Amino acid sequence: MFKKICIISLCLAVLASCGDSEKDARKLFNEALVDWRNQKFEEAIGKFDLLSTKYKDTAVTTEALLQRKILLEQYKQANDSKNREVNKGYVGRRVIMDLNDYYREHNRYPDNLTVLKIPEEEYTSLCRYSIDSLKLGYNLDCAQAEAAYQEDREAGMARNQSISSSSPVPLDAYPKVEKTWGDTLNPSGKLPATGFAAFYINTKNPRNVIYQETVNDISISYPYSEFHGIKSEDFGGYWVGKLRCAEKAPKEIAINQSSAKTRLMIDKHIVYYEGGSNRDSNKIIPFTCDPGDHLVEVEYVNNWPETQFSLRIMDKTLSYRMGEIAERLKTLIDQRTEILFAGVYESARQDMSLQITLKKNDNPQVIFLNSYRPVKWVFQNPDHVNVRAIVYHSYSPGTVITGDVDAKTVILATNEPIDRVWSRLFPQCACFAGNFNCEEGSLEAVQKAVEKATKAKLTAFSIQHSASSLVLPETLITPDFLNQMEKVLLNNKQLRDSCAKKANPDFDTMFQKEQGGSSLTPPDKNIPESKQPVSPPGR
Repeated sequence: MFKKICIISLCLAVLASCGDSEKDARKLFNEALVDWRNQKFEEAIGKFDLLSTKYKDTAVTTEALLQRKILLEQYKQANDSKNREVNKGYVGRRVIMDLNDYYREHNRYPDNLTVLKIPEEEYTSLCRYSIDSLKLGYNLDCAQAEAAYQEDREAGMARNQSISSSSPVPLDAYPKVEKTWGDTLNPSGKLPATGFAAFYINTKNPRNVIYQETVNDISISYPYSEFHGIKSEDFGGYWVGKLRCAEKAPKEIAINQSSAKTRLMIDKHIVYYEGGSNRDSNKIIPFTCDPGDHLVEVEYVNNWPETQFSLRIMDKTLSYRMGEIAERLKTLIDQRTEILFAGVYESARQDMSLQITLKKNDNPQVIFLNSYRPVKWVFQNPDHVNVRAIVYHSYSPGTVITGDVDAKTVILATNEPIDRVWSRLFPQCACFAGNFNCEEGSLEAVQKAVEKATKAKLTAFSIQHSASSLVLPETLITPDFLNQMEKVLLNNKQLRDSCAKKANPDFDTMFQKEQGGSSLTPPDKNIPESKQPVSPPGR
């Protein structure tokens, strides 16, 4: 009997102890969450660590460790969003991409930016960079670097504009080359009847042709090593073919490349030989094509984890401002005309083409196309839709309109962007320590640009970040859609007003009011403290 009593007493003591442990663990868990909300991240992590050691066998600790994992992931995502918001320019975006690649490879961020070995080191050295206290994020400010980059870029664009506006240089004025890659890669000198023979190599072993094909265009786009196993930073390409001109005609050579270098030769004359950084990424070179066949050779060396290159020899293209576009469209638009828009950041195809299929429609159409990178828009019009005009724009030169396009269709290029919208319909907004920012690009901005040119309402659209094909019309702009847009814009206004109240306190009011977390969403009183959703810091 005495033995049974002892066992029962021991069990009760253990249960009481377990109950106290759960209670103490819950209290510590709540304290950790409060610290996290108040952005005392190191204190919060310390309490989570204490839970995992002192109360490791409790149910609360199991819950807490799961919550910590969620919070840390939210923290990292918020840090990334904050840095992207601060560093929207080319230099900052490039540094962020390399930092994320470094983190994926080493499971930590570098101590400094020099280890990234970015080609534009003269600019990245001007960025301010530090790792945060949790070592799960970083602070990056490339404003000074971006200013220097843009200054150099504008100087380069001014030089390009001067070249583009001048008379084309005669081919004989360019220096000649004795040897090209073709002497090694294509010693027979065999050329395709149309298009270009393409030879792809790894620049570390250039004599070995990894893959050869015949292509219609000189263009290649792929990340990392997703093209026949050739790492992008080691990719080399050689294209050779004929350019035939029936008569003397003005042409344009549109070149788009990233951190790479390119040499273009026409009849062994070096027409273009530049590169090495993004300052040389976009070029338009005027060229007069004399009657007859001309040998075109292009040599390309990539220096970046993504290969992105196109070179097109096109008929000379005039670009118009939106006011001039409006004048030209005035007689083409009536009450029956539908206005459509398609926008992408880039083509998902390696040759940068994008098929756009038109749905059957009895009404005439005017179509606006927008992209960041050059796209070869290939139209499919099986039902013979009456397309009265196509207006297109791309940030990088080299975009062309091809496919099933009626000879009567007016094709116009505009030098004004139709806004940066290719992955979202509405502005994406966030609050950082009282500073409210919305990322550029929204369908509302597209509507305004289109209405400026057409004096009519946008009817439908199709938007993707990267696509190999699109269908128009895809999404119709209905009254319900417009109501949804109005609600989003109203919500953003309310967020802006709420964000203004979360500004950092000044010296006089520091102790007048307890400072809470940074979430724009108020806590739900019906949810227990330990279950409250926690917004990542800076949101």
